[in-house]
Amino acid sequence: MVRYIFSFCFLCSISTTILSQVNDSINRVGTRVAEEMPATIDEIRSFVEDNVKYPESREPDSISGSVIVTFWVDTLGTTYGHIVERSLGKEFDEEALRVCKLINFPKPAYSGGVPVQVFYTLPVTFTKQFKRSNGKR
Repeated sequence: MVRYIFSFCFLCSISTTILSQVNDSINRVGTRVAEEMPATIDEIRSFVEDNVKYPESREPDSISGSVIVTFWVDTLGTTYGHIVERSLGKEFDEEALRVCKLINFPKPAYSGGVPVQVFYTLPVTFTKQFKRSNGKR
């Protein structure tokens, strides 16, 4: 009986969580949605693109794809709890985590004028760029 009551309470708490999807990012704030986010998705994508490096050890493989990383932003704008949700391989996962751990926001998210924690899901895309020397093949 206790197990059924716990299961019912757990399912009710899940159903009351509000999710707001902003492009590729999911922002979850308990039962509230953050009204003001710490950065736009374009700013985050730009930061990731500027800092991510294709792993040298995997260059011969020419692998392309995305590593999905989730993390929290606390009420000071600091990221924590980084987890790889979808892997592309050890070297790619390590690089995606390295870059996501560099992300820090100058301000937190706000809901009702109060700083709140938010949860992000961020794809980190890897594409092998082929180098050309002086336009010759």
